[in-house]
Amino acid sequence: MTQHANQTGFTLVEMLFALAFMAFLLIFATTTVIQVMQTYNKGLAVKEINETARATMEDVSRIIKTSSPSSIVTSTTGSGRVCFGSVSYVWNLQNTTTNQYSITSGGG
Repeated sequence: MTQHANQTGFTLVEMLFALAFMAFLLIFATTTVIQVMQTYNKGLAVKEINETARATMEDVSRIIKTSSPSSIVTSTTGSGRVCFGSVSYVWNLQNTTTNQYSITSGGG
C-alpha cells in the first residue's frame, strides 16, 4: 500500500485562468496608454497651431497699424494672399491647390 503525499499547488485550469486574466490586464493597460498618448499628441498639435495663429494675428495687426492704407492690397484674400506693402502673407485654403508665391515682373 502506498500513501499519497498531500500535494499543494495550482491545477492546469487555475493556471490558464490566471494567464487569461493577466493577458486581459496587459491588453487593457496597453490600449489605455495608446489612447492617452494619442490624446496628448493631439493636444500638443492644437496648442502649437493656436500659438502660431496667435503670433500671426498679432504680427498682421501690428503691420496693419503701421502701414499706409494705400500699401495694403486685399484683393487677393479670397485666393489666400494678402500684401501689406513690404510683407506678404500666403495661406492654403481647404480643398484647393497649394499656393505658390510668385513675383511677376514686367517681362513675364
